[in-house]
Amino acid sequence: MSKEDVGGSNETTREEFDTHEYCVRRRYNDFVWLRQRLEDGYPTHLVPPLPAKHSLRRLDRFSSEFLRVRQQALQKFLTRIADHPVLSFDKHFHVFLTAKAWEFNAHKKKGQGLISRVTNSLHNISASYMMKNRPPEFAVMHDYVQSFGDKLAS
Repeated sequence: MSKEDVGGSNETTREEFDTHEYCVRRRYNDFVWLRQRLEDGYPTHLVPPLPAKHSLRRLDRFSSEFLRVRQQALQKFLTRIADHPVLSFDKHFHVFLTAKAWEFNAHKKKGQGLISRVTNSLHNISASYMMKNRPPEFAVMHDYVQSFGDKLAS
């Protein structure tokens, strides 16, 4: 693992995920990006905080102890989002966990036009009413609405 890469694994039983466990390697700035998207998309929800990027001593940020502690804190951040009944349904969180590095970077660079923002707002409003264990017919409809929104955005 390089100095700036952090990773962790999460388990899920949700149908919208291809596998039940994910192990991702993301840079700290990717976590900052995810947190910002969650704050923008869900202004009425409390998004868990991120650990500090640096310690008080600037040279400490490369120590193995500092990196280990920060990796554990970032794992806790992901777990808290995964356990959240609303934030866990966010499409940015899904991409964060499932995308390959190049796919994730492309997703981060995508701009949000008006239609995309409206689609995201509608998705966020509906996500607040979703339950963690929804029936399969709702999952099919969710996938349809998601793909429809993506087609409208492009």
